[in-house]
Amino acid sequence: MSDVVRERLVVLQGALVGCGFATELTGGGLRVVGDGPGCCAAQERPAVLITCRARAEDGGRVWFFTGWNEAVAPADRVADAVAAVRGWMSGAANAAGPIGHPGGVPGRGAGIA
Repeated sequence: MSDVVRERLVVLQGALVGCGFATELTGGGLRVVGDGPGCCAAQERPAVLITCRARAEDGGRVWFFTGWNEAVAPADRVADAVAAVRGWMSGAANAAGPIGHPGGVPGRGAGIA
């Protein structure tokens, strides 16, 4: 993980911890865990992995992405990324199924750590 990526993820981590989320910075990205119920016994609490990398479609600008490769927000727009995570953790963005469950909304329910 590059220093720039680590720095961006640490800033996002601080904002999410401030909102009450449990987080863990790993070699693969930032794991964010919510308080609500997960989808099943294997996923007791909702969780999402956030990564950070250059986005070719935006001229190589650094963005946050989900573990399922969905662009979240430019890495300099931490508040937008926090809003997205809060939505996923509340279940509002995943009405067709619980977070972490393959039956969730396409692009919202797969690849969650």
